[in-house]
Amino acid sequence: NEKLQLRWLCENALGNLHLYLADYLVHPDSGIVATPEQIASALAESEQHYRSCEQLLPAGVETYTNLATVLLRLKKYPAAIEFAGKARALNPLYEYAYYREAQAIRLASGDDACHTFLSMEAQSLNAIKIPSFQKMFEEMRVPMRGA
Repeated sequence: NEKLQLRWLCENALGNLHLYLADYLVHPDSGIVATPEQIASALAESEQHYRSCEQLLPAGVETYTNLATVLLRLKKYPAAIEFAGKARALNPLYEYAYYREAQAIRLASGDDACHTFLSMEAQSLNAIKIPSFQKMFEEMRVPMRGA
């Protein structure tokens, strides 16, 4: 249904807009002094729009990963882990899903749990391309496959 797809597209765009707004508000070069409440509000708006996407059409890997990103920033770690896991289930090679899940695990359960995740789950990736994810592997002293 074209109307449903168009509605999904609008909700996804609004989710992206609010996520980017939250990123912009926390960036030191933005020139804006945002309160934590303003940032949380932008993230909550983003979450609402991505959840609407999930209700409108079957969620894809990017919707789940975007939700994981928002939930991670809202410090809703168990939910972030859940949605990153859903993204990984849809595409076992989608690096951002592993990265978001590893971040959430580290913040929720500590370095040992993150080390275990990187050692066991993230080894299915052929190569790590995200620089901050590479750094996480180095910090956790987990060898990267293909490195």
